[in-house]
Amino acid sequence: MTDPQWQQSPTPYYTPPGYHPSTATPPPPPPPPPRQRNGSPLLWTAVVIALVIGVAVGYVFGDSRHDNKGTATAAATTDDSPSILASAPAEPTDTPTEEPSPTTPNLAPSDFTIKLRVRSKECFGSAGCDLTYQIDPQYNGIEDISSGSWEVTYVVRGGQDGPQVNTFTLKDGQASFDDSESIQTTSSGTKLRAKVTSVEVES
Repeated sequence: MTDPQWQQSPTPYYTPPGYHPSTATPPPPPPPPPRQRNGSPLLWTAVVIALVIGVAVGYVFGDSRHDNKGTATAAATTDDSPSILASAPAEPTDTPTEEPSPTTPNLAPSDFTIKLRVRSKECFGSAGCDLTYQIDPQYNGIEDISSGSWEVTYVVRGGQDGPQVNTFTLKDGQASFDDSESIQTTSSGTKLRAKVTSVEVES
């Protein structure tokens, strides 16, 4: 008789209550590995810089074309538009321009001196003498007398009958006076003196 062989029965697994293999939740799948970006950072930087430069060049070129177009349009408008100043005719002036007449300066008596030239002399003792003389006027002023006319009054003193008054004319620098004048003195030694008393501008 052979001895019976003992067989060890398998250890039963622990099954939690309510567990059923068909309703068990499978474990979540592992997360996908991170995607790696294509290209290096230097490549992307170069692309961005190229885009910025392209936009800037396009803006400047477009603005330049816009300005040139505006300038050409303004020039065309200016050339085509009629000028008001050019189209307005000049008004004729029939009235001739009058040149201002030169002003005749006022002269003073002190601007003149008069010398007397005795032409003849005849004495009658105590009765006195008869003299014939001629004036020699001299202008000593600073005004221009080359244009204008003046009437100059002078007086001769030393005569027996008192002062003797006469006039001469000064016109355009030339004096016009009497060729001779007569006067009586009380003696042969009497001296005659002449002096200008007034000067008037002749119109």
